[in-house]
Amino acid sequence: MCALGLEDDGREPAGPEHELVRRALFDQLTGMANRYQVMDRLETEIGRIGREPGVAVVLLLVGLDRFKLINNIFGHDAGDRVLCQVADRLAGLAGPDGLAGRLGGDEFLIVAQVPEATLAGPLASRARAMLGRPVQLAGRPVEITASVGAAVATEPGMDPEELVRRAGAALYEAKRPGRSGCELYDQELHSLVLQRHRMEVTLRSALRHDWLRLYYQPIFDVVSGRPVGAEALVRLQHPELGLLGPASFIGVAEDSDLINRIGDWVLRQACAQLAAWDRPSGFHLAVNLSGRELADLAVVRRVLDTLERSGADRRQLVVELTEGVLIDQGPSVVRRLQVLVEAGVQLAIDDFGTGYSSLGYLQKFPVHMLKIDRSFVAGLGVRIPDYVIVQMLAQLAHNLQMSAIAEGVETPGQLATIRSLGCPLAQGYLLSRPVPPEQMTRILDAEQQTGAEIVAAAVLGATQAPNPPIRL
Repeated sequence: MCALGLEDDGREPAGPEHELVRRALFDQLTGMANRYQVMDRLETEIGRIGREPGVAVVLLLVGLDRFKLINNIFGHDAGDRVLCQVADRLAGLAGPDGLAGRLGGDEFLIVAQVPEATLAGPLASRARAMLGRPVQLAGRPVEITASVGAAVATEPGMDPEELVRRAGAALYEAKRPGRSGCELYDQELHSLVLQRHRMEVTLRSALRHDWLRLYYQPIFDVVSGRPVGAEALVRLQHPELGLLGPASFIGVAEDSDLINRIGDWVLRQACAQLAAWDRPSGFHLAVNLSGRELADLAVVRRVLDTLERSGADRRQLVVELTEGVLIDQGPSVVRRLQVLVEAGVQLAIDDFGTGYSSLGYLQKFPVHMLKIDRSFVAGLGVRIPDYVIVQMLAQLAHNLQMSAIAEGVETPGQLATIRSLGCPLAQGYLLSRPVPPEQMTRILDAEQQTGAEIVAAAVLGATQAPNPPIRL
């Protein structure tokens, strides 16, 4: 046990009653105050706010980043030693008038009084910096980081549990961008929390009342102009707000338990539509897979069972993953993707080129398609580095016998440039916006303006127009 318990004064335990008190008030591993004791102190400190002018109570919720890796690499005993070292540091931060405790797992609480609420942010930053120093394991330093959420009570009547919820919401925001975050719960964050809650309620209603819709954005061959594939994109048809795009609700779905249910719905609809189109073997339909879906042990069986029930050709289904989803995926996830590929399903990496180790994915995962991120396509004719990157990625895909798809093509000049650079496929608003299934069917049946006409017009226009200025 860490040297933070009731026995820290060197005296022997005082008997069974003493042990009962210790277990009731203190964390068994670290000897810190447990949640019960912290909440009791928090209620007392909040009650003092009105009696002492200028006093505010700060609650810090501290969470270690990627603590599971320590347990997985060094073992749980080593993980316990790290928690004890963290406890020692946080006890010092709380000071003589504050209280540091362990909430459970890798999360800790600190209660502190400050003369004014504006000091909550600096206190949270100090906690983050204090835990950013390496810990000692087996005589060698191991890097750790922590994220911190802070909430402030300035009124004596605040519910302690509400303050904990606010600190938890702040910690959640602090962890969203990655590691070593720090956030203070304020009115803006409060509004964001309420907005996310309302959207989660809306998503649950959407699943119950069949408000979800699947749109399709065609993918064209930039030489022939033929539609050779499509990407399935989910929408939400709200009875009052109208048609909502995925940016307004997918993040909420991924943060809740709803993304798997939505993903299952999308997969069923897409596979059924793929079977109904009954296109030649070269046609493909891409379905996005989230990180939570990929982490599900049953994801392979779900995908293959859905394909089998729909009657769709599994060789025409493309599972599309973003680089962000692929970061830090372990061997088990790689194996799941390999099983899908061995079963005939294709794999695409979306937003390619925006991550920190893009080329490493090509060695690690059995990739068939690279989708060149729209940010690079937008820079064509404007910034020389974007031109070079698109050229390099198109050539890389060709050399590795993969298909390259340029995303976000919006101008004839962009289309003509990617065509000249050897990128064979494109999607974007110039060619077609995402459309309902019946309109996508008409595009496939060439009842609307064909991609060939658009490509021809774009190439002709690009050759006749003066070159735009290029900005470095």
